[in-house]
Amino acid sequence: MRVSDASRRNVHTAKVGAAISLAALILWTSPALAIEVTPTTDADALVKQLLQGVGLTVKSQTYTGNSASGGKFTKGPLGLADGIILSSGTAKNAEPPNNLSDQGTNFQGPGDTLCQQLVPGFSTLDAARLDIKFSKSSKIKGICLDYVVGSEE
Repeated sequence: MRVSDASRRNVHTAKVGAAISLAALILWTSPALAIEVTPTTDADALVKQLLQGVGLTVKSQTYTGNSASGGKFTKGPLGLADGIILSSGTAKNAEPPNNLSDQGTNFQGPGDTLCQQLVPGFSTLDAARLDIKFSKSSKIKGICLDYVVGSEE
């Protein structure tokens, strides 16, 4: 996601992982991919993990979702050494081994209105969402967040 300063306002809102509907970060089949997940829905801890060292001033942060659906990770895949997981299932399920064909969790929780607009006529469930409001100095032209979307189907 890119946040530019085209609007020339000092405060921007980034809706990170707006209710990403996924049961796991990625399908794990190798012990070499030893991602470690620390479950948390503490919005402050998630934001610190996501934006560490970026130089933004966080104004507010809010996590919405099931208490098992958020987490921080280390030893991540695909060049993402550390970050956060927002899952429609249990975040801890992203850890190996991935040797079950039905590892998902169905909490029967509400979906998200932003995701619902993407799939008219269908329902979304078990949304996990992290909303962040931050300000940036005039020296920062924008930010870029790397992300991976995965699914356990």
